[in-house]
This record gives sequence, C-alpha cells and structure tokens, in this order.
Amino acid sequence: MTVISPLNTIDLAFLRAPEQGGATGAAVPEARGHRGGVIVANGVDLGRIDRAHFDSLGLDEALARKLRPYLELTGSEAMALLSAGPLRLSHDQIRELDATVHGPLAVELSTRFERASQLQWHELPRSMATLLMQEALCTNVPLEQSRPQLWQAAITGEQSAMLSVLRECEEVEAERAGRAAEYLEQALVGSGAAAH
Repeated sequence: MTVISPLNTIDLAFLRAPEQGGATGAAVPEARGHRGGVIVANGVDLGRIDRAHFDSLGLDEALARKLRPYLELTGSEAMALLSAGPLRLSHDQIRELDATVHGPLAVELSTRFERASQLQWHELPRSMATLLMQEALCTNVPLEQSRPQLWQAAITGEQSAMLSVLRECEEVEAERAGRAAEYLEQALVGSGAAAH
C-alpha cells in the first residue's frame, strides 16, 4: 500500500501570493485586509512566524539567515524591507521551506479532516484539499471554528457546496474567496461536474 503524504495532495502553486510571480520571488500581498508579511516559496508568510518557532524549524542556516530579517514584519514594515532589496530563493530552498512549514500543517489538517469526515484526506479532490490548506494558513484557529461552513462543506466532499460557501459566505475575506471560488470552479469544470 502506497502512503500519500498530505502535502502531496496540495496544489502548492495556488498558495502563492498573486503578486509574487514565481515561487522564487517574494511579495507583500496588496489584498485589502491582508495582515501578514512577506510571502515566500508557496504561501509561506514570514510575518506570521515568530522567531522562536522559526528557530525550532531547523532550516539550513543559509536559508534561515536569508529569511530571519523578515520574521514578524507585517504591512508597511514588511513592504519597506522587501523594497530595499529583492528576496530570492533557490528551488532547493523552496522545497525545504514548503516541506518544513507546510508539511506539519498538512498532516495536522488531514488528521482533523479524517476524524470529522467519512472520507480519507487523499480521496478529496486536489482543489478542495488546496483550499482547506489555504484557509488553514490564513488563521491560527482550527477551520472547524474559524470557517465552520467551509469546513462542513469540505468534510462531505461536495465541491459544489464548498463553492456555494465561498460565493455566499462572509467567513472568508472577499478577495481571497473570489480567487478560491474561481479555482474551485475551474476544477469542477475540468472534472466534468456541474456547479450549482
């Protein structure tokens, strides 16, 4: 039996900030309501990572040195530092950062999902797993509490229900919800399912 890592079920490219361009670049999202900092790799928000947690990650020292100045900086402070000089990562650094930061969150999210659902995490369409991961990255509170309608739609495995929640619900910030709904709708069309 092949074991699928929960992280392998996520479309990491979707987690990037739209302003970032490729994963090797960095950006401070311009979305209204964004309270984070510099986004690197595939959606890693350095503004949300405190120094103690960062140091516990055990990243390669060259990568850690490169990222440390951006930790806990948000908004205009993050923008000012990033404007002073571009931050670029190598593909190896991106893989390391994604695995180290996103890997444990994906495992935690998939475990909670499987406790609440009759589905296994790997049975979820990639688009749904990706959107759950995106929302988990945006909140420090479990999705069951912070995004209960979205969570309920997800644990049933109904993409169309999740799409309805994204379109109609105020749980998710409007700009992010619009981008997520468009992504999910494209997945529905691609799979041949009809969105209601």
